[in-house]
Order: sequence, then C-alpha cells, then structure tokens
Amino acid sequence: MQCPLMPELREMALRLARSGCHCNAGPMADVTVYHNPNCNSSKTALKIAADAGIEVDVVQYLKTKPDAAELQGIVDKLQNPVTELVRRDANFKDLGLAEEDVQTAQQVVPLLAAHPKLLQRPIVVAGDRAVVGRPKERIFELLGLDGDSSDES
Repeated sequence: MQCPLMPELREMALRLARSGCHCNAGPMADVTVYHNPNCNSSKTALKIAADAGIEVDVVQYLKTKPDAAELQGIVDKLQNPVTELVRRDANFKDLGLAEEDVQTAQQVVPLLAAHPKLLQRPIVVAGDRAVVGRPKERIFELLGLDGDSSDES
C-alpha cells in the first residue's frame, strides 16, 4: 500500500533538487526498529545494527502508536507467525485474551492498534521483510550479519 502523499513528496523533492537545494537530510534508513527503551531485547536490536554500521529508523511505538494500516504493513512482511507479534503478559490476561484470540492477522492487527503495549518487541523491518527480534539471531539473519558481529554485553 503506497502512502497517498508519496506523489506530492516526490514532486517536492524534484523541485528542491532542480532549485539547487543540497540539504544534508540523506535518505531514510532501510531498517526500522519498533522499540521500547525499557526492553533489553529492544536495546540489543539497536546495538546489533549500530555495531554493524546500519542506520535505523527508531519507532518508539508506545509514544508513536502504529495504526492498523502500519501494523498490517508489518504483518505483510512478517517472517514469523502473526501470533508472535502479541506479548503474553499481564495485559494479555487482564484483557481476558486467550490463544485463539490472536491467531490471525484479522484478530491481531485491530488488537495491537487498540492495545500497543501488547506488541512484542523488538520488531525489525528491513525492506520487504520483518521479524520479531526474539531470539536475537533472527535480527542477525534478517540483516545478513554473522551472529558474532556484535559483542555480547
């Protein structure tokens, strides 16, 4: 699904380029990490990318809550079963959820849009693929890295 503003943004960029504007805002990173700064696994995902010299766009999903369309975009790229996007924690239980409630994209997307705290983290998106970054080896594989390229802390 293409952003409806994309043609306007492309035209604006062309006008700026033709006008001789040489701003320092380079291209956006090809890797996005849906991040919770209080989560060690999420911090590890950022460290893996940083140690490999890979620039990432960081989305603190509890501050900038992904909507249903953004979540569907992740699901469409997901290399894991969609049910892995949902954390099974106290919030899950407090909402009275059961395993059969989080098996399909039609169930998971609206649930996570309404309750972003249930989003498993980190989610790492690279190009047309996305993974739940647990275990961290999934991140190495997605980014095409050797699992030893990041120091253990």
